[in-house]
Amino acid sequence: INEALGGLPKLKYLNLQRNIIGGKLPNSLNNLSNLEYLYLGITGLDPGTLPAQLRELGLRLNDFEFELSRVMGELSSLEYFEARSNRIYGVIPPTIGALSNLQVLYLSRNNIKGTVPETIGNLSRLEELWLFENKLTGGISPSMGMMTQLKSLVIHSNRLSGSIPTTLGRLTNIVGFSLANNELTGRIPTELGRLQQLEQMILHQNLLSGSVPTEVCFLQTSGNLTDIEVDAFVQCTCC
Repeated sequence: INEALGGLPKLKYLNLQRNIIGGKLPNSLNNLSNLEYLYLGITGLDPGTLPAQLRELGLRLNDFEFELSRVMGELSSLEYFEARSNRIYGVIPPTIGALSNLQVLYLSRNNIKGTVPETIGNLSRLEELWLFENKLTGGISPSMGMMTQLKSLVIHSNRLSGSIPTTLGRLTNIVGFSLANNELTGRIPTELGRLQQLEQMILHQNLLSGSVPTEVCFLQTSGNLTDIEVDAFVQCTCC
């Protein structure tokens, strides 16, 4: 891609998706002070240094390698960030909590490790969080219960342990969550019975015990719940 791209000072939207390009975006991209929407999915392009004012960034299915903190530290105005199916490594940095405008975060199918920081609870506008098929460890942060706009929480196929936080019962807008294929223990919190918008609850392939609370089963009649998936050793009268 030619350096002349940086000579378009009024450019606000750039979509190069689904082109076989490769290489690296020119440094002149940083001259585009009005660029807010950048989509590079399925191009093989390395974005290089990104304009700080970006509101939306799409990098899906590029198979390139970079450290997550590189993006999280530079783009404080992000509202939408999709980078699934790459080779992103490193940990989710505590600075993620500074992305106060973020509404969608798709980081599934990467090599992200470590724990999910407590600061993730500061993302009060977040509606979609996909972290599945990474190498995350530790517990599910109770601070996730502060993300009250959340509609989709998909963190299956990691190495998460500990109990399901009761604070998830505060996610009153959530429609679906999948915590499957982790190492979660303990009982399913009765507080999840408050989630009137919940349609799908996927908890199988864990080490949970006890039974599905009556309060959760009641959501099949009082709410929208249609799909509950737990392991056979978890008692369930409504599955």
